[in-house]
Amino acid sequence: MIRKKTTKKSAKAINNKYQEEYIKNLIKSSKRKKFDGKKFKTVLKVLLIIWVLSFFIGKAFSGEVGNKVAIIPIEGPIMSSMGASPFGGNVVDSETIVDLIEEASEAKNVKAIILKINSPGGTVVASKEIARAVKELEIPVVSVIREVGASGAYWIASASDYIIADEMSITGSIGVNGGYLEFSGLMDEYGVSYEEMTAGKYKDMGNKYEKLNSKEREIMQKKLDLIYENFLGAVAENRNLTYTRVAEIAEGLYYLGVEAMEFGLIDEFGGMKEGKEKVENLTGLALEEKVYEVDEGFFSAFDMIGAKSSYGVGRGIGDSFIKGNINSGYLSPIT
Repeated sequence: MIRKKTTKKSAKAINNKYQEEYIKNLIKSSKRKKFDGKKFKTVLKVLLIIWVLSFFIGKAFSGEVGNKVAIIPIEGPIMSSMGASPFGGNVVDSETIVDLIEEASEAKNVKAIILKINSPGGTVVASKEIARAVKELEIPVVSVIREVGASGAYWIASASDYIIADEMSITGSIGVNGGYLEFSGLMDEYGVSYEEMTAGKYKDMGNKYEKLNSKEREIMQKKLDLIYENFLGAVAENRNLTYTRVAEIAEGLYYLGVEAMEFGLIDEFGGMKEGKEKVENLTGLALEEKVYEVDEGFFSAFDMIGAKSSYGVGRGIGDSFIKGNINSGYLSPIT
């Protein structure tokens, strides 16, 4: 058998033929796999439906769907952001609380607010800021006083539509404190003197190294009286009482819940359960609770110890917090 010798030229031709066949097959295959627009649209629709469902399911589990009652805690001494503890903790920053109130009022699904109060009071301006924010709300607000809702904290509660407290809760204490530490006697004992240069007759009034003279004391008292009158007027208006009646029962005294009910300072005995029932009654809706948390600092436990040692029953902010203003020589009014 004679084998035919394959030349380089014929081998090249065969190779080209195979390449042509391969390319033709590729073209045929690609024509068969045409883009299916209908199928693509169907897949897109399914994915969109899945995304929408997952969004609403996520909202439901995160508590965003359905009618809500916002629970806003006011727990601890009430101060402005400038005076609040740098470590956070059990100090109520008025700016933070006002922001929470505004946030809740702007949420479409929040139909009412419960203020969960456990505070002995605080500085005048901070208390008034929160009370104003409460009064301006267009949704029902119920205050629930736990252990203590006194002084500035009661001012805030009075601005709500309804006040609930336990029979043994401490409330009232409608009054104003103002004071400073005075070291003149101690300095005399040790032969220490203090010299200060000022411009303005009363610029150094409240200087901790000198006693107040009669005129300075009179000036200080008048300012405290103005704050007190403002406090009384706010409570009278908020609670629909006469100014005279509030003045009779105020005098800085604190009251237990049973006494406060008799004087018209609260509306009902109870706690958070009764508070929720009341807002549902006011709105005519079944409401789920949505708690607005106030961030606590790392040193919150130490703040609580300091607060407990500095606060008398229903007195408002204690002397330890006035120390922050001593160096400036100013009287620090507190409710």
